[in-house]
Amino acid sequence: MSTAGSSNLHRGDATVFIAIAIAAAAVHIVALLYMRAPPSPDAAEYLALGKSLAVNHELVLPTGERAKRMPAYPWFISLFSHAQSEEKLQDDVLAAQCVIAIAVSVMLAVIAWRIADRRAAILAGLTSALYAPHLYLQTLCLSEMLLIFFLAIALACYIASLTAKGPAMWLTLTFAALSLAAASLTRANAAVLAFPFAVDALLRAGQMRVRITRAVVIVVPLSLALIAWGLRNQREIGKFTLSTIGGLNYYLGHNDKYAADPGLANANYGAFDRLRREKGVSEVEADEMLFARGREFMKEHPREELVNFFRKTVVYHESAVTSAAPTLLLLIFPAILLVRRPPASRGRKLALQLARVALVITAILWIAEFWQTNRPWITPSTLLPIGLVGLIFLKDRLRLRFLFISLYILEMFVAIAFIPLARLRWTVDFLLILAIAVAVSRICAWLETRPAESTAPSAAS
Repeated sequence: MSTAGSSNLHRGDATVFIAIAIAAAAVHIVALLYMRAPPSPDAAEYLALGKSLAVNHELVLPTGERAKRMPAYPWFISLFSHAQSEEKLQDDVLAAQCVIAIAVSVMLAVIAWRIADRRAAILAGLTSALYAPHLYLQTLCLSEMLLIFFLAIALACYIASLTAKGPAMWLTLTFAALSLAAASLTRANAAVLAFPFAVDALLRAGQMRVRITRAVVIVVPLSLALIAWGLRNQREIGKFTLSTIGGLNYYLGHNDKYAADPGLANANYGAFDRLRREKGVSEVEADEMLFARGREFMKEHPREELVNFFRKTVVYHESAVTSAAPTLLLLIFPAILLVRRPPASRGRKLALQLARVALVITAILWIAEFWQTNRPWITPSTLLPIGLVGLIFLKDRLRLRFLFISLYILEMFVAIAFIPLARLRWTVDFLLILAIAVAVSRICAWLETRPAESTAPSAAS
């Protein structure tokens, strides 16, 4: 490739990413202005912790708890707390989360570009920008949006390390490890997500010494961060632990009333606070009592626990979002139809014709649904089935299928072990977005391939 061609390619990529950033900004700013989630006790606690950290330089709730929440999100809130009213603080935090959501869309586009091509980048960026959970999470004063941000940075840096050489490889890998450590300090359950990265690094080609070193680089910052936070809690509450909210989450997923309310819409979320108030126990004691109740239920009802496992799996994969127009399909089919050159074989021509018919049907359904709902966003009801299939058959330049599937499954089992809220799955749904983008890229490469040519996906971006 000539120097001029390379320069044009880079300018074209920059134009694409700028366009994605503008589109994402438009969508997320509209969500910031017109979508507002109802207040919740969890959000109130995070705001109180952020104000406490900013004003008193310590993480403590008004009720006295010092280790109920992980520290990263309260620290994030404290950056915007300057003795203003709670409403103004919340507005500032949500505005910052809007910027984070835009950055996530751009990062997913960059990742899709690195593992597939420019077409995948456009699809991944637009899908993320229009994905209802991402739009909703940015309106919540909860830690999930920040967690997605750290995980996206970790994945982008890890992928960059796979193709870098020398110091650049170790620098990008270190950034990935630090991002995973930050994610673990945002939500305790995110700590387990570092291990698929470490295992993937061990399974890569290369000298064993280098592979082991890469895995160690990933795990060490995470371990140091968690040990430091655990020691802080040992000093403050007398127990080496990450969070004292784990017992409540465990109990909510293991009790005799769970089967009647598997979606946890009316769960006993106040059990921790009630124990503290009525029995006068410490937060450590309340946490341990709730863990003990959950373990006791598991021991006495093994059959119901097994049935609940399948109930939780279903709940975890429920959409939990109001229906909307099939926008994802309206992005996928045009992306397939905009191939760079028409297919030569009869089978490929037939596939292209079927895509045209599917686009017409989708457009009709989209207009009919949008006419009723006025909701153009993408919902999990369409992203989940397509994304899971794409995840299972993921085939990209850097062979990331093991990593993607491990991250998704591990997060699912952690959620099922505690409480299977769909909101927990939303933090790894970006893997499905990437899987769909790569799958569409491969379909387009197959359509564009001449019968005499190799069937491998094009590396052009």
